[in-house]
Amino acid sequence: MRPSCLATCFAELIVTAIPQTGSRSFIGTSYALGPSYSAAVVPCVVSNGSPTSASVHGDVYDIRGLKLKAVLRRLFARSLARLDLHEVLRRRVGVTRSILTVDDDAIDLHQIERIIVVAIGKAAGPMTASVAKLLAPRTFDGIIVSTNAPATPIPGCEYYLGGHPLPNVRSFDAGAAVMNCLQQLGSRDLVIYLLSGGGSALFEQPIDGLNLDDTQALYRLLVTGGPTIADINTIRKH
Repeated sequence: MRPSCLATCFAELIVTAIPQTGSRSFIGTSYALGPSYSAAVVPCVVSNGSPTSASVHGDVYDIRGLKLKAVLRRLFARSLARLDLHEVLRRRVGVTRSILTVDDDAIDLHQIERIIVVAIGKAAGPMTASVAKLLAPRTFDGIIVSTNAPATPIPGCEYYLGGHPLPNVRSFDAGAAVMNCLQQLGSRDLVIYLLSGGGSALFEQPIDGLNLDDTQALYRLLVTGGPTIADINTIRKH
């Protein structure tokens, strides 16, 4: 999670936590937490309907009797809960009877003969486990490419431990396995793709004539030479 993304989450949550009064009588310092967010983090304490200054104890402000450090801890915990992989997938993916929904798309699983999950990235294992819970008791085949082996492998899934930030031989094996799987799909097969960070190194299918040593040398130059991630991805695509 990029710091700017987490800051945005804090901004949204802090704004909702600011005491609101009929006259909007609060004081505070505004801190910019994102391109379009700011939050007054020292609102006044309202006593008997009259606004007063926020009280200060050492380096901790009180907000309606709550220490700011405690408030920030709660906001941090709420931010992490909202970013939990299972909760994110649950909000966007669901199964009701035989209907699988992904955002606004709906698929009737009665029309599907086989489900294949292709999960690539450092979060591939937990994402696949979450999808398994959502699809249960339905089963699926899968190719899971990540940096770590799962504590409890899912039956029917093949696991590949690719390299990151430099690809390894299993990165190449994973690329070949996925390509082979996709070439054998039938008209009633459903493929669910789960993509997370790190996939560009973990999963490789280079053009003819580019071997592992060449690919590792290129990646070593990319990750140590100072180009932006946009520039790196442009080179990877070509």
